[in-house]
Order: sequence, then C-alpha cells, then structure tokens
Amino acid sequence: MPLAGRQVSGGIRLVRPVGSGSHSVAYLAVTPLGQPCTVKVFRPHMLEHAQRELRVGRQFRHPRLSQVGALTQLDDAPALIMSWVPGETLFTRYKKRPALRCEAGAYLTSLCDVLEALDYIHGIGVLHRDIKPDNILVQDSGHATLVDYDLSGPVDEPLGGQIGTPAFQSPEARAGRDLGTASDLYGIGLLLHWGLWGELPEPEIPPQVRSEAPPPPFQAEALELVRHLLDPDIADRPTSAAEVRSELLRWRAELPH
Repeated sequence: MPLAGRQVSGGIRLVRPVGSGSHSVAYLAVTPLGQPCTVKVFRPHMLEHAQRELRVGRQFRHPRLSQVGALTQLDDAPALIMSWVPGETLFTRYKKRPALRCEAGAYLTSLCDVLEALDYIHGIGVLHRDIKPDNILVQDSGHATLVDYDLSGPVDEPLGGQIGTPAFQSPEARAGRDLGTASDLYGIGLLLHWGLWGELPEPEIPPQVRSEAPPPPFQAEALELVRHLLDPDIADRPTSAAEVRSELLRWRAELPH
C-alpha cells in the first residue's frame, strides 16, 4: 500500500520512497517545521530488526554515519525516524566505470569516508555486517555516509547463521562463523575491486580477483591490497580500517592533478 502522504508520530509526513531493501522501505519525510528526515518503514514482522537498528544506531555520533532518532509505528509496521542523508547509492553515483579510472579522486573519497565510519564503529566494539553499495550514500563531491544498522551489533555477539547480502558476504559470514573487523573490510575489498575494474570478482571461495595490472595511475600495490582485503582466511586480512584508509588517502594524494 502506498504510504506517501501518511503521518507518523510528531506530525512527520512521508513524502516519497527513496530506497528499499528486503526488510524495509525508506521514505523522505518532513517535520511540521519543514525539515527533511528519513522514515524507515519495516515489514510488520521485522520489529526485532527495527529495535536492533535503534539500539545500535543510537550509539553513533559521527558525521559519516546516519543518525537514528526514535522508533514509532505506522499501522502494524514498525518505523524508525532518522536523519536525512542526501546523495545516491554508491553504484548509482558512479555510473562511469571503472570509477577509479573515471573519477578516481571522488571514488577514493567515498571509500575513505566509509573507512572513517568503520574505524569509529569498530572503535566502540560494533560491526556493521552489511557493507554494500546500497548502504553507502554518496554526494556529488564523493563524500559518503554509511547507513542501515539492522544487521549491526557487538563484535562478540554470537550469530548462529549466515548474515549479510549474498553478493557482499565475507567467507565467514556465508559460513555462519564468527565475524570480526576484517569481515567489514572484506566489503571494502569488493568495492575497491569494482572501482579498479568495473566489476565484482566472481562470488567463489576464494574470490577470483582479477590478475591483470590495475588501470593507470594505480600500481601493482593496488592489486596487492585488493588481494589482501579479499583473503579467504579472516586471520590473514587487514583488521584496521584506519590503516586501510591511510593507504587510500596516500593514493589520492598521489593522483595527477
């Protein structure tokens, strides 16, 4: 049923859908004072996911993360009131591909912003668990915001099954094993591969990383970093988002002007 025009608590009015996933539909909404916000309406049986996103997201205070406000109800569906994040999803924003050949500076900015967000949440003991293009909103400048926390949770939380989006799952997420910070960074490896060659590696274990040299101006070290991030063994992958970000910042600084 279309929900545009409906109101939730506080007189917030839904304007139009701006994104959807398997658990929810996100709407641009406006407050009674005319301020934009996001209302994420979950499927009626997804109350636990909405509660998780509220519980996890309320911890976050960072400019590269969307802010979660309050849990409300729309008919029989749970809904979250959240900050409005402008931009397009990552794959939509970078229509010219490979992104690191067509818009290298902007794409590196996007990945560095996501890594900054990951460094923050990892620092407070939380994993995102669903790093994928649909959960990264990118502005024209390349600056990005990481969104969607309904699969996120503490590093030491037992899961008891698969988690994440199949095309972007780490090997351990696909196998239902324990996750770590390296599991989130696996998603960065996939996005870096896509940025370099315009496609994701074949979804195999181990993933079939491209063997040819990356496009100029990137060197063989770029291929090495992708292989390192996509190592099938979690113990052999980088664990520090800050260190990976520093490497990408160096690449950006060395781009020809």
